[in-house]
Amino acid sequence: MRLLSYYIVAANFFGFIFSSKLLVVLSGDIGVNICHLSVMRIQEFVSIKNYNNNYYN
Repeated sequence: MRLLSYYIVAANFFGFIFSSKLLVVLSGDIGVNICHLSVMRIQEFVSIKNYNNNYYN
């Protein structure tokens, strides 16, 4: 059980280092893409909500 917890901690640590390096390298493109996607999702959700409100009222 202790070994498993050590493994999880190590995996999290290396994953953090890897992801942070990846973020530093790809922050431009990926950041823009993620922002764009989340904005699109929010707009989609809001428009669906507005459509439902207009449809049922």
